[in-house]
Amino acid sequence: MGGLVAALVGTLAVGTAVLAGDLLGNRWGIAAAASVAVLAVVGGLMFERTRKDETDTTSKLLEKDGRTELGKFDLSDETLEFELRRSLAEVARDGHRVTFVLDELDKLHLDGQESSGVEDSPVFAILTSLKNFFMLGNAVYIFITDDEFFERTSLEQRSGSYALSHTIFSDRIYVGPLHYSELEDLIDRSILERPAVEGYDRFQNFVCWESKNHAFDAIQVLGAFVENHNGAAVLAPTQSGEIGGVWKEGSLPADWLTKAALQKHVGVAYDEARRSGRGEALYNRSLWESLHAVAVDLLDGSEIVVAEEGVLDLPGRFINSLSADDANGIGDAVQRMLLRMERHRAVQEEAGEAEIEYEEDYEDPDAEVSEAGPAQLYRLAPDVVYPPSTIASESVLLPPEETLIELVSRLEAALMHSVGFAPLLDDQTQVLSRLRAVAKAVKQTGPRKTQKRLVVSAAITEAGELVEAVVRSAITGAARGWASSFGGVAGEGLYSGCPRSGQAWLHVFSQDFSPFVTQLQELDIEPLIVGGDANENGLVVLPLVDDDHAVALQKAYGQCLADDQNTRDERRQRLPVVHVGIETGGGARLPIEMIEVISEVQPTGWWAQFGFLRSTRKSRQSTRLAGWSHFDLEGTLDNIDELQELLGSVSFVRSQ
Repeated sequence: MGGLVAALVGTLAVGTAVLAGDLLGNRWGIAAAASVAVLAVVGGLMFERTRKDETDTTSKLLEKDGRTELGKFDLSDETLEFELRRSLAEVARDGHRVTFVLDELDKLHLDGQESSGVEDSPVFAILTSLKNFFMLGNAVYIFITDDEFFERTSLEQRSGSYALSHTIFSDRIYVGPLHYSELEDLIDRSILERPAVEGYDRFQNFVCWESKNHAFDAIQVLGAFVENHNGAAVLAPTQSGEIGGVWKEGSLPADWLTKAALQKHVGVAYDEARRSGRGEALYNRSLWESLHAVAVDLLDGSEIVVAEEGVLDLPGRFINSLSADDANGIGDAVQRMLLRMERHRAVQEEAGEAEIEYEEDYEDPDAEVSEAGPAQLYRLAPDVVYPPSTIASESVLLPPEETLIELVSRLEAALMHSVGFAPLLDDQTQVLSRLRAVAKAVKQTGPRKTQKRLVVSAAITEAGELVEAVVRSAITGAARGWASSFGGVAGEGLYSGCPRSGQAWLHVFSQDFSPFVTQLQELDIEPLIVGGDANENGLVVLPLVDDDHAVALQKAYGQCLADDQNTRDERRQRLPVVHVGIETGGGARLPIEMIEVISEVQPTGWWAQFGFLRSTRKSRQSTRLAGWSHFDLEGTLDNIDELQELLGSVSFVRSQ
């Protein structure tokens, strides 16, 4: 300040003297210069006097008593704290309240080391030095630190004990990243108007992905796609490609649509699994980080492994600090996201194995043992498809769970109708109990905490196999029951004996039905053959033979009947065949013998002169293969009794 005053005075002095001398003469110029010099001296003396007074005041504040060597003024922490509290009380009496904001505390570290606990943090170091001031001062104190300190205090207070942080901080507010909808709104507000172009929503997803839902980073990402158009800043993201036959490098990266699609899946999975309530801030933060980290790993080409225990090596900064239930909840959310991504062709899934490590407590607690187990492997799809806009509103009850419930319901119905034909074996009863337990758990947990994918998939396989076994046993039981009603005998396979001759059915039918018997052997099908002791007629029952095999068998059976037209009916009576399928649409998919009738139509009248107009008209007449019947069995076996009626209507088996 002294330097500035001296420069100003000097400038005025020279200017004034020159101006006075030029206008009034040299004598007036000299007089003006002398006057300015006097004023400058007086100003300098006054400035020096003020500075000396300030120095004297500081000296007096720091002055010590000569005898006691103690300060005459009390400047201790206690006195300053007392005076601050008294000042705050005076302000409060006037109807005001002071708010202290202590920011950037995450930049401080005691002794240059990372804090290891809540009590060792810089926040508590500050609290310790001014404890009474913070506890008793009539003000609001806000400590702004990092999410790591927030995590430690949250976990400490969740432990159930009244920790030190619980008695100090009356509230905890976590300011995390914006929700993606909030960031999308910020993007809209950053431009003059929302463009009505296809792909803008995807561009918003891409910005959210790049910025990780951080407001400042989002603004920087947007800035990379701004162009100057006639002096105005315009948001103009472009893709690389040919424009007018010339290659133009765009501002968007090649994988921007893939990132946008992954962001969409992450956002939907987060909305589905996040929890309400301010006490769930740490869980929601961990949920978002894990979902996003899994998507990043997929984009980087990594493989996500899901075993029976859940997602192996679940990423996330805070995942290891959460309770077991919270960590499992995040793992379930990741699995649901992967399944949804699989349905929308964002990832590919295949069965595999994974090495799972665990501790051998009974031998060596420190020893880790690995064991290979079944797992689902998820990889990023070659061409990721951007999900539809309705993905957020789709049902979160997964198709595998629905299929399991349907299969178990069908199994229960089938068991109810098959009790009189084929009771369950002991091992099948155990499987049924396990399936019932899994299906019940799926119904109870629902979409929020679904069962493990491997558990549900294994249950689906077991349920399908058990349903097939029950249906097959019911068909066999119904045929045996019908045979015993008139004294017939039902045997499985071509090597079972004919009641009439005692020979194997293979030898009995080898002459007239050789193509059919050969086809049964080639396809390794063991039919159920019913016969009586009055004749060598038989009835072949084919339970649950698939359509392709049924086609081959039907063709071979047709050859047997077509060898000699005179014996067609006789052979049909000797060995009728009943194919039993389950819900195949009345056997419409099974082949039938087609008889093609070709007749030449000769033109008459004036058409006759045009010989080239002669045409051939083909007419087709379809009929079912003689001796072959199809029974469409309902999956719940509701019509199992009708099967016995059909067997009785087509069979020519007799008993004495």
